[in-house]
Amino acid sequence: MTAGMLTTLAIFCPAPGSALTRRKMFGPGGHALGISLYMLGEFYAKDPDGALEAVARIGFREVETDIGVHPTADLRRALDRNRLRCTNVLILPMPISGRMSLQTDRGAVASAVHAVGAEYLTCSLFPLPEDAGGNVATAEPPGRMIARALERLTADHWHRTADTLNRHGAEFRRHGLRFAYHNHNAEFARYGDTDGLTILLQNTDPALVSFEMDAGWVAAAGRDPAEILKANRGRFRLMHVKDLAPRHKANTVLRTETPEVGSGVIDWPVVLPAAVECGVRHFAIEQEPPFTAPPIESARKSFDYLAKL
Repeated sequence: MTAGMLTTLAIFCPAPGSALTRRKMFGPGGHALGISLYMLGEFYAKDPDGALEAVARIGFREVETDIGVHPTADLRRALDRNRLRCTNVLILPMPISGRMSLQTDRGAVASAVHAVGAEYLTCSLFPLPEDAGGNVATAEPPGRMIARALERLTADHWHRTADTLNRHGAEFRRHGLRFAYHNHNAEFARYGDTDGLTILLQNTDPALVSFEMDAGWVAAAGRDPAEILKANRGRFRLMHVKDLAPRHKANTVLRTETPEVGSGVIDWPVVLPAAVECGVRHFAIEQEPPFTAPPIESARKSFDYLAKL
């Protein structure tokens, strides 16, 4: 083979990883990048139109939200106006602040989710265990309520939760929705040779229950998001792209510190391709308060980092 032929082959058959073979993870030719509107806090609560316009201007194309705060018809119009798609609605297992929950009439919930155009309905917190009297003290301040609940989590509770998720999944499938469960780090507390997330994954029907991995909460428990994705291919269909501060100490009691994506310890060039390979199709950045900058500016920094991958 002549030197000229070798040169021609080099032009038309670039080496793996070269500029001609690489493509962006997000953006044109890649995946749409979303944002969980939870992270915008009061901005979204008080000015949903302004918040949606701001995230669209940054470049986000998908959003996640809860329902019951803003009229769904108004929200859908604002989404359409800003060319945004709501892919996932987050819902709590119990009612707080008058919002819809998994205790709300299923038909009403499904109608609201369909109204904003979402495909997924995701339980955003583990159902709280009952106390000795068979009650869940939802009248308590949320922080105290959840702190007490963490003390009562057991392997049996996670098995009951799996049964509950299967039931909800079947009910919402009849309403044309896909149902999912979102993890925190409490799911990684150990019970002998297992943990809560393993119990949920092993005892939920994949046809009824998918999972949204919150990568930041996985890392907050001292676990590797990529490892869990590869061990459970096809179960995680959505992801919260959330980073973790270097000084964080692993725990399973809902303590974390989350900087902008790309400025923490999570190896996103490894985690994100693993997520795609293992079945994740929707990605939404999220960050927990407190913030060191206005949340919309933190969202911009995270977007700019991810847009370069």
